[in-house]
Amino acid sequence: ADCYFHLNEVLAHAAIAHACLNYCAQYHATRQDARNVTVIEDAGFKHTVRLTSNMVLLDYSVKSWMYHIRVLTTPPVHLVHLVEDLFRIHKADNYHKIQFYTWAGLYNPSYKNNQRLPQPLCFASEFGLTWLVRTLLQEGADI
Repeated sequence: ADCYFHLNEVLAHAAIAHACLNYCAQYHATRQDARNVTVIEDAGFKHTVRLTSNMVLLDYSVKSWMYHIRVLTTPPVHLVHLVEDLFRIHKADNYHKIQFYTWAGLYNPSYKNNQRLPQPLCFASEFGLTWLVRTLLQEGADI
């Protein structure tokens, strides 16, 4: 008997992006079991990032969510909100700023020890997320 399997590429990318962003947020909420430490200091805001050994998909999640969102012609609203919440540090409380700095430190561990961390607008441009660039500029993000 023939068996057919169909995978909807758009839904798959949306689901992977959502899982990656949630995984990153979960890491931020449950940092423990430190094996590697990175200190990020930007404009007087200092934060320590610890990599954990029990989150095996963390590296993939941190470095790949933007690819899965970028291939979507129109990202679902729930993904747009997750990404905007991560990148809105100009309007954020300390919890959300720490979440961004944690993600950035894991994305590129060279952002440590007094090296200036690129602004969210720089990352949004680098990742080709034009809708996010537009939103950040409209909200007065630092250039």
